Amino acid sequence: MGLLFLAAYDTAGARLPWNPDADDRIDSLLANTNGIRVSGSFAQVDGTDANQFAILGDDGAALTVLEGGMPPRVSTMIEVDGGFCMGANSAFIISGQIGNSIGCLDDDLNWLW
Repeated sequence: MGLLFLAAYDTAGARLPWNPDADDRIDSLLANTNGIRVSGSFAQVDGTDANQFAILGDDGAALTVLEGGMPPRVSTMIEVDGGFCMGANSAFIISGQIGNSIGCLDDDLNWLW
């Protein structure tokens, strides 16, 4: 089961104001220097249409959304050289290309493989 609300805390345990304000649960999160990638069952993040995927800034605001959205039920995202890979519960199509449960995108959300 995913998280409906996310929160951030500093090293002293104080809650930070970071909140992506997703309208439904978040199933997977991956943070790196290019932003915080979130996927889940949400349709909006930070008031922006996101269709199950967004890259967030460190303030929780949506920086990038994927045109057409993300495949259903992305359960895992891992960082790889030049981008990230994701695992989904079924085959999916992004930018007209079919992925068979696993796909990798670069930091600009173009297919790596």
